[in-house]
Amino acid sequence: MTTVDILNRLLQVQTCSLPAYLAQASPFVDRSDRRAAEVLANIHANQQAMAARLADAIRERRGRPESGTFPMVFTTLNYVAMHRLLSELINYQKRDISVIEKCVAQLENDPEARALAEEVLGAERAHLEQLEELAVEPAGA
Repeated sequence: MTTVDILNRLLQVQTCSLPAYLAQASPFVDRSDRRAAEVLANIHANQQAMAARLADAIRERRGRPESGTFPMVFTTLNYVAMHRLLSELINYQKRDISVIEKCVAQLENDPEARALAEEVLGAERAHLEQLEELAVEPAGA
């Protein structure tokens, strides 16, 4: 795989994540879910910012950004209450982190791209921590 291929894989992880999907699907949010909705919105905003940086890095290497499509399985999560989505968000976040870790390892020949991938990895690990904290908070906290 080329550096552009790996950066595009990272781009797809950012643009096709479950938080990105839910930003468009608008899950049901009641008063007890407001904190979770805020965290999810912040995660999505951070992923969008990282996606823009990844797209720039791809263009700098004369590549074409390819954002991909959402997994069809996400459609089963439409109209689900936010508090019921937390376990799914955590599971998909762990999967995304695994993909990102592999991408970081593959970018050994491009220090600049590897540094960006490591930044993405750090951000996604922080997002996982936020989601795990929400999962143990009492409802409405």
